[in-house]
Amino acid sequence: MVRYVPASLILRIEGYGNYSWIYTKNGERYLVSKTLSYLELHLPFFWRVHKSHLVNPQYIQGCIASVRRNSLLRLNNNQSVTVARRLKATVCRLLKEKPHPKTPIEQVGLVVPQSNHEIR
Repeated sequence: MVRYVPASLILRIEGYGNYSWIYTKNGERYLVSKTLSYLELHLPFFWRVHKSHLVNPQYIQGCIASVRRNSLLRLNNNQSVTVARRLKATVCRLLKEKPHPKTPIEQVGLVVPQSNHEIR
């Protein structure tokens, strides 16, 4: 069984080899058999902040803190996502600009497994 998850509900996506974990604002997570690169192409309004993280800019609190040489991006659900050192300046600039998505986010989504542990 699969279900449709609108992109507007997705907080972040974490790459895990040839799979990706999708985290929603409802606290659900789904493992899908798509690479982060594939999802980045299909969700162009998400920001690539690290080699293993895509984030939805709608859920960024807007603050980057440095902890032990690592930059962290705080999301609305109080989770932190690591920002790559080489992307820190770009992410800071994007946070100041907060551009509107290229595609209306309400019209895009992903098909994910019904169960949180099922791989599809």
